[in-house]
Amino acid sequence: MATGKRSFHVLIADDASDVTDSLAIVLNLRGLEVTKAYDAEHALELARTRRPDAVILDLVLPDRDGYSLAQALRQEPDCRDLLLVAYTGDGTEAARERCAAAGIDVYVLKPIDPLQLVDILTQSAHPAPAGERRLRLVGVTD
Repeated sequence: MATGKRSFHVLIADDASDVTDSLAIVLNLRGLEVTKAYDAEHALELARTRRPDAVILDLVLPDRDGYSLAQALRQEPDCRDLLLVAYTGDGTEAARERCAAAGIDVYVLKPIDPLQLVDILTQSAHPAPAGERRLRLVGVTD
């Protein structure tokens, strides 16, 4: 029976297909709609056309880095307010600073329990307006 309510839609942008595909399975099993992209340009096009609620992005992509992808998404009128989650193995302070500067909402250090990521997505579904954004750190211990 249809309720008319659209499911939460997540775009995953990561060139590691095994990570992307397995994460997509977990998110699907938890009731989230998932679209996958294995490079930044495809992710940008999918964000424009599919209008996800959130983008999980790796910071290292084959055609451009996740920071510039985040900045490009923030320039798109229909993508300015979506939730941007950096999902990365780069635990440096410099990476966190670049994420904040790029307009990323949540910085998740790999590895993370996929169910915790589902919670992050659903609890952070409405990010703060651009002038009030603060980078939320997950899995960082320093």
